Amino acid sequence: LLGIAGPPKSGKSGMVLDSLTDQEKENGAEIHHIDFDAGGESTKAAHHSGSTNIVVLNPWVMNDKPSRVPYDFPATYQMTIPYLKTVCFDGADHWLNICETTMKVDDLQLGVDGIATAGKATTTQIGRFNWNIRKNRYNSALTALQELCRRGIHCYLITHLKSAYDGQGNEIVGADTPNWLKDTEGWLQQMAVVELEEERNERGELTGVTEASAILTQNRTSLKSYGRVKL
Repeated sequence: LLGIAGPPKSGKSGMVLDSLTDQEKENGAEIHHIDFDAGGESTKAAHHSGSTNIVVLNPWVMNDKPSRVPYDFPATYQMTIPYLKTVCFDGADHWLNICETTMKVDDLQLGVDGIATAGKATTTQIGRFNWNIRKNRYNSALTALQELCRRGIHCYLITHLKSAYDGQGNEIVGADTPNWLKDTEGWLQQMAVVELEEERNERGELTGVTEASAILTQNRTSLKSYGRVKL
């Protein structure tokens, strides 16, 4: 179970979709991609168009009744769980938001939708122990992925990075952290971080060339470090 965190459009989804070998494709191996943010669909279209070995699944459920929000979060939660026989869970940050909104709407009944339950007024009504509801919902996905790993299936959990700020609200450069539930890394067997490096010329101006590299920061199955790998 490998967690991948990195900036947007840095190759997180691409490195997973590129993982199938030609021999595996010939043998009928498939990657099933739960695509919360459309990164899997666009990556497949650009680099694996026509491939029958990559199946992209859209777990979002749209509201079919008049609503202030386009998505039905409780229905999306239920739609996602049966899909977890898959390999790539792309959007742990979206999943965390789905679990939190479902907790507020369904479990605590603090409002009728995501808008009604957003903001400080609603959050202050949530008791300290009620946050375990969000945690349990979130961990249901990790439990399913972990059990798939026990059966020899390679699973990937992808998220973006979130910025860190000091006491005055200033962004701390280089202190970004994965945007998933804070205990997530304890579930992982491996952890990789994707970094972007923008090329500059001799005058210090950006050239428009950007290189993405993956760094394996945690590996429970080996003491070896593979260093920085260019994507």
